[in-house]
Amino acid sequence: MYAQLYLDLANEASQLERDNAWPQAHQSWTRASAIAPLYENRIWSALRAEFCQKRYDPNSIPSKRLLNETWQVEVRNDSPQSRLSWVRNRLNLTYEQIKNASGVSVATIRMIETGDTEHPTNAVLSKISMAMNVYSSWLSEGVGVPFLILEE
Repeated sequence: MYAQLYLDLANEASQLERDNAWPQAHQSWTRASAIAPLYENRIWSALRAEFCQKRYDPNSIPSKRLLNETWQVEVRNDSPQSRLSWVRNRLNLTYEQIKNASGVSVATIRMIETGDTEHPTNAVLSKISMAMNVYSSWLSEGVGVPFLILEE
């Protein structure tokens, strides 16, 4: 039952994309994601919903729930450097914004992200994780999910 409903919603969303009806396509993909029969379908639909949302609202930030589900698929090299780069880009944060919130210099943040420093200290990673509202254990070690979700 859900498989057919998922296919119907996915086909509808695809047609809405072809028609450039981005808000409606976003809504259909979101609904499809909620009832997707397979994990892969859920992730695909959620990412399509995000893509459509970006088409009509370029400054939108994806939900933390979506990011918690997709980070393992999207982060290529599981290291503090790749996790920092991923979360900074997905949240549309600049180095300057992280510096202002964490007190860590732009040069240090860049060095961590580019891998110029092999082993960033836990104190520095903790400051950065607090500034970006991610778990420090996730940023430093890849343990668990990136975000604590209280409410969305």
